[in-house]
This record gives sequence, structure tokens and C-alpha cells, in this order.
Amino acid sequence: MCEKRKLERHLLGEAHLPGSAGSHACVVRDISQAGARVLFREALTAPKYFDLHLLDPEQKRCVERRWQIGRRVGIRFLS
Repeated sequence: MCEKRKLERHLLGEAHLPGSAGSHACVVRDISQAGARVLFREALTAPKYFDLHLLDPEQKRCVERRWQIGRRVGIRFLS
């Protein structure tokens, strides 16, 4: 019998939030062309719009927060 397993793709990232000094480390999961799910290391309230810097492969994306539950944030890519 063949076993099919879904590989979960995730990337390390840093979020640059308006009005916040420095960056906030995060893991970016469930990535699609339209958006992703972000898990922050620390509790924070994500603003409606922020910049997300993916570390490998290196790319910067402007994103929109669509939902937030605790440290988990659903985002939509704007760029």
C-alpha cells in the first residue's frame, strides 16, 4: 500500500511592524501564492499591514493581516 504524506513547508521570517523598534521573529507556514499563516515567537497584536522579510529564499513582501488568534496570524500577500 502506498502512503501519501503531506510535507509541511515553512520558512523563517522577520516581521517589521509600523511603530515598532526592530523586527519580530516568526515562522511562516502554509504558504500559497495568495498568502500564508505566520506564527510569532512572542505575543503581539499584528497591525492590518506590515512588511514580512523571508530569510530563505530572501524576499520582502508587504502583507495584510486577515485574522489573528493568539500568536497565529493569517496574511495575504500584497506584493
